[in-house]
Amino acid sequence: MFMLKQFIKVLVLPPGIWLILLAAVLVFWRRKWARMLLLVTLIIIVLLHSGTVAQALRFSLESRFPPLIDCRGAAPYDAIVVLMSSAQTAGGVSSTAAGVRGFAKRHF
Repeated sequence: MFMLKQFIKVLVLPPGIWLILLAAVLVFWRRKWARMLLLVTLIIIVLLHSGTVAQALRFSLESRFPPLIDCRGAAPYDAIVVLMSSAQTAGGVSSTAAGVRGFAKRHF
């Protein structure tokens, strides 16, 4: 059952679903619906991987909480939990590591 679940997960999640749709287009290329499927697939790929859609999704989650600008006014805390991802800059420095170091220098 575990193997079946993993196999289905690979097929359903990106990029597996895009590859399946594009393979269906290749197999049935001569049919009109296949060309329409290609167009729809490419539009969905571009829309879902665009920064505008990502910003709209992120905004709906992050807009509920105001940013903590001055941590001295915050309630006492025992730990700071940082949930984030990172990106490598051209100089090879992780933007996350640089941001955390900068925050620590300013506030601690």
